[in-house]
Amino acid sequence: MEDAELLDLLQLPEDHTEFKRAVRILFDTYKDRIIALIRNIHPLQEADLNDILNQSFSAFLHNVRSGKFKGESSIYTYLGGIAKIMLHSFKREKEKEKLLLQRVIARAREDVAFSPESIYLRKELQIQVQKLLQQLGEPCFTVLRLWSKNYKFEEIAERTGLKSPDVARVTKLRCIKKLGKLIKEHPELLN
Repeated sequence: MEDAELLDLLQLPEDHTEFKRAVRILFDTYKDRIIALIRNIHPLQEADLNDILNQSFSAFLHNVRSGKFKGESSIYTYLGGIAKIMLHSFKREKEKEKLLLQRVIARAREDVAFSPESIYLRKELQIQVQKLLQQLGEPCFTVLRLWSKNYKFEEIAERTGLKSPDVARVTKLRCIKKLGKLIKEHPELLN
């Protein structure tokens, strides 16, 4: 389908069958190319990539329907430009989050007194956490231990025999939920 025809169909009411077909054609036609463009600029986790992709298509549709995009360039060029903007915005936000976390950690380190009591309490806490993790069993014990040591999900999958980094990521989330449930059901375990 030509760009001009697709743009005309995207102006139809959202509940119109032809509008829905045009959105599907738009997505099917450009999804893989936009993913390749984003990955070529910056490798991302699958979930982040999908967020940027969806935001890009959503912004494109908004711009078409509001009259901001009238077809002066190709759909791919315009959509690719939006994806690049979304990616740069995402990277800026991640960098801000990272800097904020670094500041919080630095502040926490400054606030921690290095007295014998605080060292003892930290060791006791580590022992308690270790006991909780052991109660979760495998693979949770190993997955959460490696994750807490900043291993990448690729490395966690490799070391634990999980099928892929995505499986390792899902396993980590399930294990954290399981840990939270264990603590809720047995708060005495933290004593």
